[in-house]
Amino acid sequence: MPDLVRCLRVALLPQEGNGADSQYLRLAELPALCCQAAGGEPEWADAVTAAWLCFYQAAHLMDSVQDQDEPEPWWAEAGPGMALNVASGLFFSAALVLEQMRSETHPGSAATQVSAEFYRGALSMCSGQQLELTCREPGLGQYWSFANQKSGTFFALACGAGARLGSDERHKLEALRNFGQQLGLYIQVRDDLDEFRPARAFGKARGGVHLASTLPVVYAREVLPESERRRLSTAVWAAQENPEAAAEVADLVEQSGASLFILTEIERLRCEAKAALSSTALESQAVARLGILMEIQ
Repeated sequence: MPDLVRCLRVALLPQEGNGADSQYLRLAELPALCCQAAGGEPEWADAVTAAWLCFYQAAHLMDSVQDQDEPEPWWAEAGPGMALNVASGLFFSAALVLEQMRSETHPGSAATQVSAEFYRGALSMCSGQQLELTCREPGLGQYWSFANQKSGTFFALACGAGARLGSDERHKLEALRNFGQQLGLYIQVRDDLDEFRPARAFGKARGGVHLASTLPVVYAREVLPESERRRLSTAVWAAQENPEAAAEVADLVEQSGASLFILTEIERLRCEAKAALSSTALESQAVARLGILMEIQ
């Protein structure tokens, strides 16, 4: 048990030198900021923050294994089984935090509703992941459906759960959930765009199911002529082992105009997230901080 606890702590705490550290720490503010924006005190969302971060890192570990990413140092030697076991531990840790929060309040309270919302959200994310894993080459409509079920749901959960602990006013909760939904999509699209920076610079890319379901490839597949689509499909499935194939994916994606499309979508999602915040009609430091958070992702 002590060894598992050590691994759980390592998985939860950002590692020095990890480029995702600053984003992770900023995103950890979401439940507290949304609770404050809805009219509550930030500390009311402490349990939700802890549970959400456990879910966040557990999902990250499972994605890393499924996408065959380069392992983090702490589980590289032991292999993916270690990562999956720690992910399971994080899921159960989140469940214990939610159960404690729920048991400390009366039935029907906000905490009880939030706990149920977490589990519904987790099931929705699993459904989205299942669809993505079984859909070899999704279309644009399918991409947005998967992204909404996964990233959109997950960030809507952070914002909506935090807000619910601060208020039960429907318009506030809907606005802050919508903000989280758009933020999640925004982060997903930005992450997908980042997939192509290594391919453009170094001729390296992840291949297979993961690469085939990123937005640049999905868009290119939607708009390229048939002959280029066939070339793209072949290159995507060879990209992980073949630098030339990875470079061809990057070239075809650029040829399709995907970069302009994605930058337009990023701006659209940013505007929709800001509009959701504006619709709360609240003037507070928390709302301002959420707006800044959107700008610095």
